[in-house]
Amino acid sequence: MTYRVNPVHRDGTSGKSQWQISREDESECFKTARAKHWLVGRIGWGLHPSDGKPDYIGVAQDHETRVFVAKFTGDQ
Repeated sequence: MTYRVNPVHRDGTSGKSQWQISREDESECFKTARAKHWLVGRIGWGLHPSDGKPDYIGVAQDHETRVFVAKFTGDQ
């Protein structure tokens, strides 16, 4: 299973959540989700830890609400 950063989550696309962590941290978030079996089929959820606690990864589709849970989908 290979993870690819989806550019619509980094380019300000309207209606798409926007990642604000590094691409490397995004990939690590996915790897952790995979290792912890938080992926089911083509959908999964991940967290970005900082000092042992979940930290914000970016903003929701409204580009204002801060979010700390990542949703991964195989729809790229």
